Amino acid sequence: MDELAAEVAAATGFDKSIARAASVIMVRFLLAEAKSPKTAEVVDAIPGARGAVAASGAATPGMMGVLTDLRVAGVGLMSIQSVAKAFMRAVSARAGQANVEEVARSVPGLAQFM
Repeated sequence: MDELAAEVAAATGFDKSIARAASVIMVRFLLAEAKSPKTAEVVDAIPGARGAVAASGAATPGMMGVLTDLRVAGVGLMSIQSVAKAFMRAVSARAGQANVEEVARSVPGLAQFM
């Protein structure tokens, strides 16, 4: 999880702790909302992701919930799309572009942030 967060931080200019928090929030969101059978495969391609999610506590449900959680973590409204894109690129490098796209398509409303 730390390596992925470092990539998100480098791509977006956010502090590594904010990038890590945002990455955990996005993994947690995918686990809760994605309906693709590939979701587990994608998440498991991120070392430490499940442990980080388990340690992170409860999430605010739904698309509005993830946006709220990201803002609380320090990602401004205008930066959410760039963080989401950086996260998806980093995950795609680990889990494969086709798998990540399938998972993303299974979440209503997610495409507008990618």
